[in-house]
Amino acid sequence: MPEVEEYAEVIVDLPSGHLDQSLTYRIPPSLKGEVKVGSMVLVPLLNRRSIGYVLEISPSSSVPEVKEIISVLPPNPILRKHQISLCRWMAEYYLS
Repeated sequence: MPEVEEYAEVIVDLPSGHLDQSLTYRIPPSLKGEVKVGSMVLVPLLNRRSIGYVLEISPSSSVPEVKEIISVLPPNPILRKHQISLCRWMAEYYLS
């Protein structure tokens, strides 16, 4: 049976104003079970590797071409769901 693909919505840690939206990355089979909401991950962005934080995980992607997450940095998530919700609210309230 083919493996079910999973995708992560990742916000990349860049200086303010450079990227104000999350990006979708595929979770490779080798990282399934390790990538969780709140995980700090290493992802490809342009011609370099960047640190990002997983906001959501879903079984599908609306993006046609998706790059893979390179690795999970610490083994446990560093952000909790309520912290992610607060960050989203602050971004919407103060940056819109």
